[in-house]
Amino acid sequence: MTIDEFGELLKMIQGAYPQRLLTRETANIWFQHLKNCDYHVVKRRIEAHIKESPHLPKISDLYEPPVEETAILETMAV
Repeated sequence: MTIDEFGELLKMIQGAYPQRLLTRETANIWFQHLKNCDYHVVKRRIEAHIKESPHLPKISDLYEPPVEETAILETMAV
């Protein structure tokens, strides 16, 4: 995901949890862990979390390991 896409996700989180402002340091840590994730997957996870929890999500709630092409090809070969 790009830094601009991450910024959009932060706006969504801040809008849903206005009582909990994220510091720049926290946002940087989140970006370092989420930058290799697919933007749309993380966005869906945020949307689901907002509907289910009154608490700010953790990185582990949003992280989706990138899918490697070799794993897909191996699955298709089965």
